Amino acid sequence: IRTRFVGRRKPGFRMVPSITTLKGFLEKYSSEVELLPEGTKVRFLASNHEMKADNIPAMLAYIQGKAYVKAKKKQQNEVYDFAAHEPFIVPHKSHDNLLYCTLTNTTLPKDAELVKRHIQGRKFIHHKEQHDQKERAKQEREEKRKARMEATAEHNGHQNGND
Repeated sequence: IRTRFVGRRKPGFRMVPSITTLKGFLEKYSSEVELLPEGTKVRFLASNHEMKADNIPAMLAYIQGKAYVKAKKKQQNEVYDFAAHEPFIVPHKSHDNLLYCTLTNTTLPKDAELVKRHIQGRKFIHHKEQHDQKERAKQEREEKRKARMEATAEHNGHQNGND
């Protein structure tokens, strides 16, 4: 008898891997799960959720579920260094869970993936190029001003020496 999936698959649909033993589960998800000392429970590291170790299908459902994926994403965002993008992406003044882009005047969620996408986006790149051009022009003006000041000082020094 052949079975097939009838109907449309939802966007978040994932096939559940065929893991039947606790050992297989712990091997596959060793970086995300730890077996507690009593040996009857497992702890999911991202969410600190504990579950009985004898119910493999429930553990698989949890590790692929919305709550665990969200907890894992939150843990990754806590580790990410948002300060690396700092003159342009700064903490929001009134909301701790948001960031603010000073180039594009955009409010961003504190999500590493979204910040990376924003930095690689067309709007950010365009505004960054404009900012860099203005900075280069400013440096050139400053160098010309210093050169004029030195030339003036040199010229004044020669006039005073000839008297």
